[in-house]
Amino acid sequence: MVTRDDFKKLKQLDRIEYSLTFKRIEEQNNYGVFVHFAYLFFIVLGFLLLVFLGMVNITGLEKAIPFFNMMIIVSKIGMYVILVAVVVDIIFLIRESIWKKQLREEYFKTEVKPRK
Repeated sequence: MVTRDDFKKLKQLDRIEYSLTFKRIEEQNNYGVFVHFAYLFFIVLGFLLLVFLGMVNITGLEKAIPFFNMMIIVSKIGMYVILVAVVVDIIFLIRESIWKKQLREEYFKTEVKPRK
């Protein structure tokens, strides 16, 4: 992490450039969209299931068996979509942390004096 003292040691232009580059990296990696779509998918799926169960009588549940089979297939597909979304999310997090680490190393280098 970059401390406030390290940040104050930079020149004014370097501070501005570092801040802008850091914000650009965060804006480029707006990876949360995948996961939110996957959550929204399951919310809609659950809502449709509740609406369908509200429309069917208890005696009419035998007619609903094909619908439940279809819901199982759709939920399995949704589960794979969420799995892919989580993997993509992890990849983007790792990539973002590597970029931020490189940015910190570029601006906050520690100079080592050679031994005599």
